Amino acid sequence: MLPVLKTQRLLLFVPLIPAVAFLFIGGPSGFELPAMRYLWNMGHLALFALVTLLWHSYIPVRSRSQAFRLLGSVLLISLIIETLQMGIGRSFSLLDVLRNLIGAWIVLLFINRSMIPVVVSAALGVALVFDLTGLFRTGWLDWKIQSRTPVIENFEEPSASHRWKDQFETETENVSEGQFSGAVTFRPSRFATFKLRYPLKNWQGYHSFSYDVFNPSDELVKLSLRIHDRAHEREGNFQFQDRFNTSLELSPGWHTIQIPIQDIASAPADRRMDLSAIVEVQWFMVAPTAPQTLYFDNIRLTKDEP
Repeated sequence: MLPVLKTQRLLLFVPLIPAVAFLFIGGPSGFELPAMRYLWNMGHLALFALVTLLWHSYIPVRSRSQAFRLLGSVLLISLIIETLQMGIGRSFSLLDVLRNLIGAWIVLLFINRSMIPVVVSAALGVALVFDLTGLFRTGWLDWKIQSRTPVIENFEEPSASHRWKDQFETETENVSEGQFSGAVTFRPSRFATFKLRYPLKNWQGYHSFSYDVFNPSDELVKLSLRIHDRAHEREGNFQFQDRFNTSLELSPGWHTIQIPIQDIASAPADRRMDLSAIVEVQWFMVAPTAPQTLYFDNIRLTKDEP
């Protein structure tokens, strides 16, 4: 029996070592779809389930006091890990601490559920349901945005606009298509931005990136636009010459802006932009001295007319 136990322990160490390393290195970038990053973070459940199995193989958990000692140790280790992550540019996450506890709790339930008080199991169970619901909602929103092709944003569906809702107000006053537009106020700052991160990512097979914008003021307004793909982070290091950049002056009234997709694809200096992996569209004003509101509508991809 002992050789089998040793073999089982070794098998537990095989995935554990790289999993612990991933707490500090690797992982999806900030430009991966949110559902992918959410799923990655839920890996804390599996990691600490594995840690608990390994603990139990060395120090069998047979009583409530031993179970609480294990959970207390998991809590302490989790707090230390999250604190260390702050030193390498990552954020402290209480949600990840909670996921670690849930991972340990799940294994303890399989060992002997009577060791865990009902109130503790209920609290961690509710937290698990909440976390799984968050994963489902994030995945559903990703699917919703990616399935609207060729629409990138038309402000008609509150659920699909939820991801960037804090950057605009839905309006019915100035509309070019449908019932609603997005009123974006660029406030005084070094760079005042309106950013669509994780928009429709596959721009292959289209002729133009198009959008309608309304300038309600009586003056010319200078507006800049930048577009980049996933490789812009990994290979381009966010350099100006590694993305698409353009600026225009908007006279009062409505404007329909059309930008050839080929211009976007060829914008990076040393490569072609990956049109299957567009991750951000950003409009911005440089150092506006007063709040400036523009109305955006019907942000879309278009094909050549037949």
